[in-house]
Amino acid sequence: MLVALLVLALHALLLLGLPHWMRTAPAAGDTPVFQFRTIVPEPPRPTAPEPTKPPPKPKPKPKPKPRPESRPAPDSPPPPPVEPPSAAPIPTTSLLQAPPRAVFGGTMPPLPIVPPLPPDQTAAVVQQAAQPASSAEPDAGAPDLPGAIRPVQPPRSANLTYQTTVTQAGRQVTLPSTIVWQRDEQYYKLSWDFYGPAIGDRGRQVTGLLTARGLAPVTAQAMGAGGYHLTFDYAQSRLRGPSPQPASAPETAGTPLQPGAQDPFGAWLQLAALIAGDPAQYPVGSRIGLPIASEGEEPGLRATEFIVADERDLELTGELANQHSPALHLVHEPAGDQDTRIELWLGKRLDYLPIRLLISPPAGGGDRIEMTLRQAQLLRPPLSSAPASPASGDESAR
Repeated sequence: MLVALLVLALHALLLLGLPHWMRTAPAAGDTPVFQFRTIVPEPPRPTAPEPTKPPPKPKPKPKPKPRPESRPAPDSPPPPPVEPPSAAPIPTTSLLQAPPRAVFGGTMPPLPIVPPLPPDQTAAVVQQAAQPASSAEPDAGAPDLPGAIRPVQPPRSANLTYQTTVTQAGRQVTLPSTIVWQRDEQYYKLSWDFYGPAIGDRGRQVTGLLTARGLAPVTAQAMGAGGYHLTFDYAQSRLRGPSPQPASAPETAGTPLQPGAQDPFGAWLQLAALIAGDPAQYPVGSRIGLPIASEGEEPGLRATEFIVADERDLELTGELANQHSPALHLVHEPAGDQDTRIELWLGKRLDYLPIRLLISPPAGGGDRIEMTLRQAQLLRPPLSSAPASPASGDESAR
């Protein structure tokens, strides 16, 4: 018990009495001192910015519901959609590409060529042309004899557009001109649209027959001032013109007609037909002679000679750019002061149609007409105007 009481007393002394004993009284004159301290908080650590999200895509607007009155009746089928009308395809193709084997669609074929002669006269002209007037063979280095017959192959129907520059009295005018060549098994039509306000109408038109000798013109006309109107009368073997002959004109009027005679414009296509018929017969240096009607006041035929000057590869222009065609360069030198100098470049890849022409009239003084091909298209052959004739050549060879 004594030990327990002693332990309790010591515990009480430690808990209750010891703090009072440890206190000391403050010395006299001492005052309490207060101390202050400023604590600066640390700045927050930088954090990486969160990646920005792309704005949400706008939701598509809902399609407006059709009005009740515009809805078709439940029992009636919806009306078929209306398609806009489409332009009819043009029945043409480039002369530098193979022609299509067949053409389909709603296009109408070209109208037939109006026969320039009645059927009986046409047959007589074709039969007469098939008979050579002379059995002599032409010399390769001399002009062709009018009576000699050489193979011919007229070009396919084509539309040719040229850039044409006319130099007259020191002034130059550049404008487009178009040559349209149409043919069927028996007839042909040739036109040259050539007009400008500064030069007037210089167009030309020719109609004729296709024979064993190539082109046989029937009527030829040149527009504008100084134009002409020629009539090739095969029944009377006369060339009439240059003005239209009245009905009362005697049958002997005009000039005797020679076999193979050509008008000044159609002669270009006759050269193409002759060369295409047998190109090997016309090497560089060879000559081709044609009786061509004069353009003067009195009708007449003039022996005109073309020389194959050279052969070259020509770069084409316009819509035919980046293409080329070997060409024969033919030159006709004037035989007198009233004759015209003519240069032609006939393209082998274009059925020997003219790629370039240079015409210098007899007036001289630097006047000339220069034509450069810009576009060449095949035309669909017109409807046949007459039965096919062996004299017109085998078109299936094309």
